Amino acid sequence: MSKKQKLLESVQKNLARGQTKKAIKDLEKVVKGDPADFRNRQKLADMYSRTKMPAEAYAEYSAVSDYYAEQGFNLKAIAVLKQMQKIDPSQTDTYLRLAKLNEKQGLVGNAI
Repeated sequence: MSKKQKLLESVQKNLARGQTKKAIKDLEKVVKGDPADFRNRQKLADMYSRTKMPAEAYAEYSAVSDYYAEQGFNLKAIAVLKQMQKIDPSQTDTYLRLAKLNEKQGLVGNAI
């Protein structure tokens, strides 16, 4: 079993025990070891968001939304950007990125 798999199992065990901080530490190790694993980066951002760590959540969500947009998964990128809006509604950059993706997706009404 690889180190990544062991860490992911540890994340699940810690979450089941209600030890979110330990789960976050393990998931941070997974993401640090494989920064291109955007599925786990999004899970990490979700955990940050739930544990009231908005700056960290915003940074991870931003990386994930950029990746989805670059890969052409505009709807996924839009969903992540909406989560970013909830975390920090004062970030105007998020609104601009969201408008561009909505327009690109043909959702002009949402872009406006």
